[in-house]
Amino acid sequence: MTGDNCVVFLVVLTFLWTAARGDVQCIFMESCILPCSFDPGPEIVIHWVQGNKPVHSYYHNANKLSHQDKRYTGRTSLFESQILNGNVSLLLKKVEIQDRGQYKCYTSTIKGNKEQYVSVNVKAPVSEVNVEQTGDSITCSSNGIYPQPELKWSTILPSNLTIMNHTVHQTEQQVYTIRSSLLISDHSEGLEYICNVTTGESYWKATVRQQAPVTSEDSEASISCITAKTLRSLVWKFNYNQIILKKTTSPANIQYWNNWKQKVKEESESNNLILKDLSSDQQGMYTCELTTANGTYIINTFLNVPGSNQGKPTVLIAVIVIVIVIALAVAGIVAGIIHSKRKKNTSSEEPGYDLVQAKGSD
Repeated sequence: MTGDNCVVFLVVLTFLWTAARGDVQCIFMESCILPCSFDPGPEIVIHWVQGNKPVHSYYHNANKLSHQDKRYTGRTSLFESQILNGNVSLLLKKVEIQDRGQYKCYTSTIKGNKEQYVSVNVKAPVSEVNVEQTGDSITCSSNGIYPQPELKWSTILPSNLTIMNHTVHQTEQQVYTIRSSLLISDHSEGLEYICNVTTGESYWKATVRQQAPVTSEDSEASISCITAKTLRSLVWKFNYNQIILKKTTSPANIQYWNNWKQKVKEESESNNLILKDLSSDQQGMYTCELTTANGTYIINTFLNVPGSNQGKPTVLIAVIVIVIVIALAVAGIVAGIIHSKRKKNTSSEEPGYDLVQAKGSD
């Protein structure tokens, strides 16, 4: 009976010794730790293997990488100071999608050997969505995503959605790029167009909103954005593509483009843009692009600068008046010259005519 118990004990012990497993979730292009432990002793041998590919080896108190698969070159290491404490976890750097799969951690000492398995899953969450506006279209795109993402358009208010050029592409790194364009048929104030990109539990929302026009007063104007507690970056643009300023929170920095610093009176904590010394050149569409921890907000506001539409006609009228005055002056001068010549010719002919008449009368 005692012998049978020993056999059962040995079988259970062997099973535990070889069947330890674990699951690890890694993030694309970041570092990831694959856990493994053993009972330390003399003559330590460590082999990390993925399928039939050698990943990392350690024996004779040193790393042995001559047989390492080239895909892992420069991307693996052990916590050598902790090996004698039983920690033989593998640090995998710059994780790739191809790193997915089951890894075996094999350890051996004079006490015996042990095999443990770690299942590695890799994901690349949606980290940002780019939005471009050109005329009557909005393009929403994102890249570096895994697994394959979805992109959906929606609106806050009822509106017809015309989607163009919806594409999904997988790169050589096996991550996905997704892109979709929306034709804008309704420019109503307060209407919001929303682009949602999702993959698994990861998502990112980009919102495009049209605000009511703003009119400047005394050559100044305040254009509102939105307030965000988790602000990453803020970009103000003029007429969709001309950058006014960029603001980041980490590191804290604000940068102005071209001569806009002379026109910006203040960029407030509420992210509003306050302009000064405005002229007709500053009339147009102002866009606030604000990025938070999991969303992008784009607010469009048209700025009216009084007098912008009257300036050109006034100048045109002035030019016309000046041309007319000059034309009249020239005409007057020409008329004067012609009249003077006629008068001179008349004066030279009249005496001869009288003399002939006089002779005829005799």
